[in-house]
Amino acid sequence: MTFLFTDVEGSTRRWEADADEMRIALTAHDEVLRTAIEGHGGWLFKHTGDGVCAVFVSPRSAVDAAVAAQRLLELPVRMGLATGEAELRDGDYFGTVLNRAARVMGAGHGGQILLADSTAGLLSGVDLVDLGPRRLRDLPTPIGVDRSRKRRGPKSIRSTPLSKLAVESATRI
Repeated sequence: MTFLFTDVEGSTRRWEADADEMRIALTAHDEVLRTAIEGHGGWLFKHTGDGVCAVFVSPRSAVDAAVAAQRLLELPVRMGLATGEAELRDGDYFGTVLNRAARVMGAGHGGQILLADSTAGLLSGVDLVDLGPRRLRDLPTPIGVDRSRKRRGPKSIRSTPLSKLAVESATRI
């Protein structure tokens, strides 16, 4: 089984800046992810507030769903995938593979799709960049991480109004 975990980068800041706008954006986010996951044979089994957890039988289907979603998402979403055995109990999954998917996701930035070596090693014909072994929080040994070369679609910048982008850019200088 291949697990896909997602998270909106900077969601707290977005909620604080404009809760009404974030509510609308998150509704669209949820629909894009649900459609991409189900359209590629996956099952969305959990919402995490500003992200989702999904499972796929095929690693390729998981990657294809992640790429399809990233092309349509307007919010900056980081995604992590890992493949392995898990226990299904009361509609939720448990096991080390879920920890790895969460940690791989957490190592990414909005717009990135990162894959644990457990997933990348099962794929062919997917354009990946080998990022090498990485030490991830709470994991005892480094794991290999790859990044999909597929980037977010042109809508990505529209998730933040230009006036807010200008203010944020000015405060970073």
